[in-house]
Amino acid sequence: VNIDSKEIEYLKHLNVDFGLIVAYGSLLPSKFFEIPSEGMYNVHFSLLPKYRGASPLQAAILSGDAKSGVTIQKITAKLDAGDSLLSKTFSLQNLFYEQALKVALGLSKQLLVHFFSEYKSLPAIRQDELQVSYCYKIKREAGWIGLQDSPEKIQRKLHAYTPWPGVFFYIDEEKYLLWQLQKAEAEVFSFAKESNLERGSLFTWKDQLTTHTQGKKLYLLLQEGAIEILKLQRSGKKALLTKDFLNGMNLSLPRVASLKNS
Repeated sequence: VNIDSKEIEYLKHLNVDFGLIVAYGSLLPSKFFEIPSEGMYNVHFSLLPKYRGASPLQAAILSGDAKSGVTIQKITAKLDAGDSLLSKTFSLQNLFYEQALKVALGLSKQLLVHFFSEYKSLPAIRQDELQVSYCYKIKREAGWIGLQDSPEKIQRKLHAYTPWPGVFFYIDEEKYLLWQLQKAEAEVFSFAKESNLERGSLFTWKDQLTTHTQGKKLYLLLQEGAIEILKLQRSGKKALLTKDFLNGMNLSLPRVASLKNS
């Protein structure tokens, strides 16, 4: 969103006391954040200075962090670099992005009540530039499963990127979106190697490799390890539990899926 000179002049005439930004994701012009007499503030969904930028919750989940938080900080010319005034921590354990966002929004309300009642006496804490890390706008292809991804990384991707951009692979240029998965047992990976399956293969297994899918489980073979797919969605279709997908599919297995190379 671009802020032009007319909008800036309009805000000046309103005699604004405070400015508040939430999840804007871009730098603001200095003329804009200098308008409020009491300052412009940002509600950021991380424990700054960690994860400055546009996708802090997803970045924390993707990194496997045990916790995240919400920080209220003063806006300056440098992205998310202003002094912190209040922060609060919450657990990320087993949370998907939307769940984490709901928690962060709830904490934001609590912090803002505190902030507006005591802002004049709150200490401004300078961020430690040696502890800074950054996160960026998420692109659609971020959810494409990579051949080198570990089962654990794919699980974190599922938590970070559901519902968008999702976690997916392709078969014959058709997209398959994963909704539930888990790390496959070691014996599944051993079996796939002994059967000389190509890395990236989508296959079923119970006791032996077969194209007969009844009672089978569905796996995706990675460079190191495999994932069991519990629920998936074919492009243009509804999401199905694996057993229902296997019963109704017209796809011969094993089949090599198209995975991201890096």
